[in-house]
Amino acid sequence: MSMVNDLILIRMQYNRDKAKQWVGKLCPKPRKRLLDCVKATSGCMPMKSDRTHFQVFLGSTANQCDVDLEKRLNGDNVEDFVDECYTVNTYKKVYVHVIQPMAGLELWQKIGRE
Repeated sequence: MSMVNDLILIRMQYNRDKAKQWVGKLCPKPRKRLLDCVKATSGCMPMKSDRTHFQVFLGSTANQCDVDLEKRLNGDNVEDFVDECYTVNTYKKVYVHVIQPMAGLELWQKIGRE
């Protein structure tokens, strides 16, 4: 039991320390994945339909989608469209709780059963 507590305590503190070094809105892995997606869209070709509607092609007419800018969230930063669960702030909230240290088994109170 004490070993499990120790492992959780170490892991929680490690993750808190790791998150202190992060800068920006997103955690590192989601940010890398987002940037990879942004790079992959460099070959997209938008065709304007009206003020807010676009047909977007990726390489061929078979690979296309429509985009309605009125349905977009406010903001021009692609990080604004990423779910809150991938943010540094949420990560820090998860690891804000502290696992209290535990006394060793030999220091536990005896309760009368063997």
